[in-house]
Amino acid sequence: MSEISIIVPCYNVEKWVGRCLDSLIGQTMSDIEIICIDDKSTDNTLGILKQYADADKRISIIEMPENRGVAVARNMGLAAAKSPYIGFIDPDDYIDADFYEKLYNAAVKSDVPVAKAAVTITNCKTNQMWISDFNEKIAQNHMFWTSQFWSALYKHDFLKKNNINFPDEVITGQDSVFLTHVTLCTDNIVLVNDTYYHYFLFNEGSLDSQVLTTRKSQSKLDMIEHKLKLIHDANLTDERKTEFIKYQVIPNICYEIKKKFRYKPHKKQMFDMLYKYNKCPEHQDIIRQALGERFYEELGQNKMFNDKIIKLFKKEQTTNGRRHIYLCGVKIFSYNKKHKKSASGGNIAYIPRQQIARYCGADRIPTLLRDQFYQRTGKLPTEELITLNEKIIWASMFDVTELKTKLADKYTVREYVENTIGNKYLIKLIGVWDTVNEVKLDNMPQKFVLKHSEGCGKVYLVPNKNVMNLANITSVLRKWAIAEFWTEALEMQYKDSARKFIAEEYVDTKLEYKLWCFGGKCKFIKIEIMNEFATDGKPKNQTGKYFFPDWSPADFRTVGAEPVNEIPKPKKLDELIQVAEKLATPFDFVRVDFFETNDGELKFGEMTFSPAAGNIHFDPETKNVEYGALFKLPPRDKNGFAVRKK
Repeated sequence: MSEISIIVPCYNVEKWVGRCLDSLIGQTMSDIEIICIDDKSTDNTLGILKQYADADKRISIIEMPENRGVAVARNMGLAAAKSPYIGFIDPDDYIDADFYEKLYNAAVKSDVPVAKAAVTITNCKTNQMWISDFNEKIAQNHMFWTSQFWSALYKHDFLKKNNINFPDEVITGQDSVFLTHVTLCTDNIVLVNDTYYHYFLFNEGSLDSQVLTTRKSQSKLDMIEHKLKLIHDANLTDERKTEFIKYQVIPNICYEIKKKFRYKPHKKQMFDMLYKYNKCPEHQDIIRQALGERFYEELGQNKMFNDKIIKLFKKEQTTNGRRHIYLCGVKIFSYNKKHKKSASGGNIAYIPRQQIARYCGADRIPTLLRDQFYQRTGKLPTEELITLNEKIIWASMFDVTELKTKLADKYTVREYVENTIGNKYLIKLIGVWDTVNEVKLDNMPQKFVLKHSEGCGKVYLVPNKNVMNLANITSVLRKWAIAEFWTEALEMQYKDSARKFIAEEYVDTKLEYKLWCFGGKCKFIKIEIMNEFATDGKPKNQTGKYFFPDWSPADFRTVGAEPVNEIPKPKKLDELIQVAEKLATPFDFVRVDFFETNDGELKFGEMTFSPAAGNIHFDPETKNVEYGALFKLPPRDKNGFAVRKK
């Protein structure tokens, strides 16, 4: 008996199935069986399968009497499989030669039911290729795993014991249901990042492009219904169910509402289904919690207020003519009757690139800024602004100066720091380059840090070059090169960034101090403790705590900054505050970050003018108003832009 059964569902894939089978036949692990299911193809797919089966006895063919769909085909393969491990591959994709050997060894060594490999994605329309970041997300939380089921190896007994298969009645999205079932049954997933499944997106005629749009749309509803039922029937606490709905169901709902559901009756069905679950006592609290901020944000970008779905919502009119909209008892919109409906609370409104190009090309940036500011705050940029979030969003759009642009840039800020407080606070610069090709990783020291001058999370830590995947680092740099961060939340200080690649000396540190300065004075400090570093170059396990400048604990927290054990007062606290305030002197508001090295030295990190893009969640919420009052705004013109003396 072979060790691995590999299931290959096939329908009209004569263009690619040979490449797929070649990658299976050439596996370094030869003890495999390859089960091909022909779903009544009308081209020469079956003939090609027979040629390969005649040449290699490990290949068997199941011929379906009629076309039943990919879910039925995969289930037929599962029923026929005899090996202790199961793999899946789509016939228009292929895998590395060591793919199944590495997954098998990892699964056996770790004694886990699932081993997942890395994935490259090729867009067949644009010929662009990139490495998926799904493994990074799964490493943080296994509930993030909602697609790429074919990039894994599964224990056969695990699938049988938990009755995990593909729902026949779900035309598209059954693979996502399969993964929901897998993640409900285990969190023991080993990740193998040095072998790849090569996935091709938008292959004409591939398995995921055979069904009519309306049928696909209905099937998405079936998929979501199946997921909700699996989660409901699972033996989990309500809190755990809430988490699964949040990560496994809500992203599907948001995506379908935003991208796919062009067939209006199915939009109505979606809301009917949510309403049914919301009204059911067993689901009510779970659904309300799991819908969460992301769902509110997506709804804010869609015109969904009609008679069919209004039962999900409640309207409330205030005495000043302002209306509030509630979903499941939570306020999600606030607008004046004379204006259009708009999202409130500072949620980021992501804008299609085509829309930005249209605005920018016509020199209509002010219109774009005004529209997006209103969508995020429910106010015009000329109105009275009260909360810190409102003022941060306004400043990032309407009060951007040459100096702010220079200091938001992680390279050009160095000159300002050196001239203001001295170069002893700067981390040693190894190199700076304009393009990815100029960055020679082989010439780097053993430990270093890579940054993009635009910042915004574009940092890659390399504590030991020998154990890092240099090809993966290069791939990350290429992603940085094409991304324009300013378009995501219209933080205009990033628009004209120098866009350079920077390498700095690696500084051993576990503490980072973030000093929030209003009018040049530090009002509170957030401390982040970085407990360890992941192999993908990003710090993880960051926890935080807030202090006032006298080192007394702050009387608030922000969501995401969990309490930590007592942190001793820094020996150089006075110096830290002094140099931060000196850097912050010219500004109404800025956050200045410093690292404390293991040797007790202070090193400059960055200056941030719009923390969290103005989407900070204070606990208690009253602090948003309290600290908003400290952010003094300059005069504004009739369009809402800052008026400053030259």
